[in-house]
Amino acid sequence: KFRDQLHEQGHLLGLYCSGVAWTCQSSITDYAPGCTAEEEKFMLRGPKGELEATICNGKESQRLGYDMCMAQPEARQIAMDEILKMAAFDVDYSQFFDQNHGGAMHNCYAGDHDHPPVPGSWQTTAMRSFMAETVSRIRAMGKEMILGCESAAAEPFAEFLALNDARASFMQFTGETVPAQQFVFHGLSCNFSGNQCGAKFMDFAAHPEDLCRRIAYGFNAGDLLSVTLKEDGNIHWAWAYGWEHPAPNQENVITLVRNLNALRRQFPEFFLYGRMILPKDRIAEEFSMKKMYSGRELRIPSFYHNCWEAPDGRQVTVICNYLDCAISVKVNDVPVEIPPLNAVMI
Repeated sequence: KFRDQLHEQGHLLGLYCSGVAWTCQSSITDYAPGCTAEEEKFMLRGPKGELEATICNGKESQRLGYDMCMAQPEARQIAMDEILKMAAFDVDYSQFFDQNHGGAMHNCYAGDHDHPPVPGSWQTTAMRSFMAETVSRIRAMGKEMILGCESAAAEPFAEFLALNDARASFMQFTGETVPAQQFVFHGLSCNFSGNQCGAKFMDFAAHPEDLCRRIAYGFNAGDLLSVTLKEDGNIHWAWAYGWEHPAPNQENVITLVRNLNALRRQFPEFFLYGRMILPKDRIAEEFSMKKMYSGRELRIPSFYHNCWEAPDGRQVTVICNYLDCAISVKVNDVPVEIPPLNAVMI
């Protein structure tokens, strides 16, 4: 019923999965199928032959289990069956490769698998062939479901992973994010601005504009915009950030998303069919320092800007203001006023 009502209203249905991770016991619910010796044979192995579990594994995390080796036919068949179930159900988007960052599989050193007993290019070959076969099978069913991964798709997999959860906030643990995906891979894959789970380390009380800033970053990077919800449908700061924390200013977030999506719809020649290019205008930038809960300081621009080119060669500079007050930006030494929670195109 939920799927059908979504589709009747013109919406699309997407599902997050856990990539090629294998759950023996959930750390969240009472789901506990266990693991058999036969199943363990096609799981990843570490350098000493130990069973490996790479991401989101542990009693304080999501599950207790392993990761499958995608060079093994049993693992490939299991993953294929699960993906095709979703396609048959008319799911529109499956982020099946969540936790397989970029679409890659994790390292396997098994000496009795169908690959060399060390990590190598065979991993990329295995994942590419699996994705190619999976997409072909989905289309053969007459279904249009697309696949995606956590983080932006890596180059070998971009042609198969059409929409991905960029998670730019993860990168802020160690440096500054760079919106290069559309610059490099335009025409192959797109991102959405993600569930923002890495952002929970920002001090939101000290920086109440941070969600709007992250939305503006996603727009500037060419991403589809997204928000996460907590109880009663309220927009929240990020996934995995406790619901007991006060929500951000709802009207500010909704206004910014509404304004930026209006531009995307009005100018698809740039934001849908266009490509990101090197900036053409001189823009005077300003930065501030924001504190994260980890104690690290993060250098943040006071606005975001980028340059796009349409298929007919027209170029535009886009400047986005994520604050709830107007700002003045110097473009080629000429002041330009940017309305609050909005963007202008020059």
